[in-house]
Amino acid sequence: MRKGFTLIELIFVIVVIGILSVVALPKFTNLKQNAEVSNMVKAYTALMTSGPSSYLNATELNGLTADEVSMETLMKISPINPNTGKGWWKNNEDYFRYYIDNAKYMQFRYLNNGQVQVFTYIAGTNKDDVQNSLNRKLGLTFSNDRNTTTIDLATE
Repeated sequence: MRKGFTLIELIFVIVVIGILSVVALPKFTNLKQNAEVSNMVKAYTALMTSGPSSYLNATELNGLTADEVSMETLMKISPINPNTGKGWWKNNEDYFRYYIDNAKYMQFRYLNNGQVQVFTYIAGTNKDDVQNSLNRKLGLTFSNDRNTTTIDLATE
């Protein structure tokens, strides 16, 4: 009766674990970054889908003029966590930013005429991965780490 494992069995187990880690590790390395990018995608698509109806609700039903509408009217945002430097930051009622980190953010600015300018800045580490992800999911193309898109809520 044999006790323990042979050297060949142990090497085989180590090789299998090594192969599994090589296959699985790339899937998990960008998991945090993908979650943060998905928050940008969610905010952008929420503005595209519910922004026009929020604008219409504010102007037609609540009687506000275009210059009385604000980003606060259009989007309900929680402020940034000052300890992490990530998440939402509010400059004023017309100017919000979502930060992944200090080199990656998406800025939403209401232009007081029914339009929202979305400025996206992606630089630093993994910038190509983040830019490619935003291009695939939102159709954003970057020039010198920047993209500017204007959304006309009054005509959408």
